[in-house]
Amino acid sequence: MPWFKSDDSFYRHPKVRKLGKDKLPAVGLWELAGTWCADNVDTNVADGFVPDEQVEAWDPRHRYAKRLVDVGLWERTEVDGEHGYVFHDWADYQPTRATVEAEREAWRERKAEQRRKRKGNTSREVSQRDTTKDTTVDSRGNPHGSHSTPVPVPVPVPISGHLGEGQSPSERAGTPPTPENLEGSRPRPADRCPHHLGDERPPPCGACADARRAAEAWDSHQAERHRAAQSAIARCRLCDGEGWRWHPDGKHLGPLTERCDHRPRARSEAS
Repeated sequence: MPWFKSDDSFYRHPKVRKLGKDKLPAVGLWELAGTWCADNVDTNVADGFVPDEQVEAWDPRHRYAKRLVDVGLWERTEVDGEHGYVFHDWADYQPTRATVEAEREAWRERKAEQRRKRKGNTSREVSQRDTTKDTTVDSRGNPHGSHSTPVPVPVPVPISGHLGEGQSPSERAGTPPTPENLEGSRPRPADRCPHHLGDERPPPCGACADARRAAEAWDSHQAERHRAAQSAIARCRLCDGEGWRWHPDGKHLGPLTERCDHRPRARSEAS
C-alpha cells in the first residue's frame, strides 16, 4: 500500500504557521485527506485530488479546507465535472498512480525471477541426484545403468599376524615392514573411475566417489603402516634409526646392508 509522506519539518513550514489558531484542525484535515488520496491512488480521478463529498465527511462547512487554500497548501479545482481540492505539488512528494504501478510491476518481475531461479535450482538438483543415483547403482554392478566400472576398495595389509594372503612380500619372507618397503607393497588406486581419468572437472559420478574413498582409505592405511614401522624401529636396539641391522658383536660401527627384522639372532647365525 502506498504511504502518505509528511516531512519532519512540516510543523514549522511558513504555510503552516500562517494557519494561526486554525493550525491544529486544518493540519488534521490535511493529514486525513492525504492518507485518503494515497489509499485510493488506483481509483482516484487525479493524483492528490480530494472531492468535496469526501471533504464534507471531515469538514462539513469547508471552513478548514478554505484555510488550506488560503495559505497555499491546497488548491480549488474541478476534475471531470467533479469539484474538490488538490494538494499543492502532490507529484513532487507523494505517490502517483504511475509510480505505484511501476513499483508493483517491478515487484511482480522480481517475484517471477525468484520463482524461475527456484525452479531452475530444483531441476538441477533433481538432475544431479538422478545422475548420482544412476552412476552409484552402476558402480555396484547394475546392468541397467551407465557403463561405470566398479572400483574395489583395497584390503588393509596387516602389520603383523599370519603370513600369507594380504601381506607384503617382505612380510611373507619374515621381515616386518619398514618405511622403504612399505611403498612397494601395493600401488595406490586411482581416485577416479576409468571413464573420468584425467578429467579435471568430472560430472557427478558414483564410481568416482567409490574410487576417491578407496584412494583415501589407501592413503590412511599407508600412513598407519608407516607410523607402525617407525615405532618398531624406535623400540628396536638391534638397528639404527632407519631400520638397518647392526652387527651383533658390537665391533662393527657402520650399518650392514641388511634390513632389521627386530628379532635377536644367535651368534652363529649372525657370523
